[in-house]
Amino acid sequence: MASSAALKVAPSLNSAELPPEHIYFGPSEMMQAVRQKIERAAGLNVPILILGESGTGKEVLAHFIHSRSPWRNGPFVKVNCPAIPGTLIESELFGYEEGAFTGAVAAKPGRMEQANGGTLFMDEIAELDASLQAKLLHVLQDGHFMRIGDHEERRMDARVICATNRQLHREIETGGFRADLFYRINVITITLPALRDRREDIPYLVEYLREQFNRRQSAGRRAFEDQFIRSGLRDLGDAASNATPLLCRRKLSICCSAGIGPATSANWKTVWRATWCWVRKIPFMPSGQSDRFPILPMS
Repeated sequence: MASSAALKVAPSLNSAELPPEHIYFGPSEMMQAVRQKIERAAGLNVPILILGESGTGKEVLAHFIHSRSPWRNGPFVKVNCPAIPGTLIESELFGYEEGAFTGAVAAKPGRMEQANGGTLFMDEIAELDASLQAKLLHVLQDGHFMRIGDHEERRMDARVICATNRQLHREIETGGFRADLFYRINVITITLPALRDRREDIPYLVEYLREQFNRRQSAGRRAFEDQFIRSGLRDLGDAASNATPLLCRRKLSICCSAGIGPATSANWKTVWRATWCWVRKIPFMPSGQSDRFPILPMS
């Protein structure tokens, strides 16, 4: 087994990077139902499975659950399953002793030990291979594991949250995921809807992301293309970051469904009203071009 000394695991979010609750959950009925469910589930010492398409904010939701749980003062440890090579993920999860394999020059605790007293978040758990699935099932069943190269059992005392963008029932049918592990992690399931299914949340997210970017970059008001409206939270953030520099005292042709022409920081309100109209499926034309189409007031 190769050494994992150089392995870089994707960092998890910290509390300062989390959006405000009223922004993340928004006014939509679907997200308010999610909010109510995590309020009930956060304090229970059982695994939680978060389902949703890529970019819907599963890791952010895991942080919210952690912040409401009895383990909130403990660590939040993320394992990005597809980002860790298969030959290294076992040592990253369980840890290893000195001399356990070539390059193991010192003992190292695994992510399960690091999560003690807190939350272990396993992102994209469907990417685990069959052997790791069996070992994880064993840990979830009795709460004990061993480091690689050790004979002493250790106890994992952490809440486990798993997430995936795959349909696990289909993975089970094709043999890609163990049914017994699925039932072990599927005690409570929370499904995150895609942005296209909660359009009324989009304007609040756009405004929050724009303000965040402007705060970091000390930039003025900017406009975005409507492509992100059909995307997920991750794509929304990317669109905010990518569009902002393009409008620094320059014109940008906005290819949005409202048909607005060149946009500058001076006519941001027009672009923003058009976004509201697009989201709410209200016909829109810029002021002065037609009296038949409403321009929504800024909130």
